[in-house]
Amino acid sequence: MKNIGYPANAVALPYLMEWFQDITWPGVRPIITTLKDIDTKILIPHIKNASISAISEKDDGWANGLIY
Repeated sequence: MKNIGYPANAVALPYLMEWFQDITWPGVRPIITTLKDIDTKILIPHIKNASISAISEKDDGWANGLIY
């Protein structure tokens, strides 16, 4: 993902937010590294949508992972 870069990896951003359902999953660290290179203005809508899903599913672990 990191090698592809943004905007080529833009389609994957909503799916990457799902990884934060459990921040102990092995793929989370590389995803964090990838997301750090993307402008916050681009990430905020994806984080917001994932937060809405986490709250509606009453998934506290996911909600906390998103603010991690």
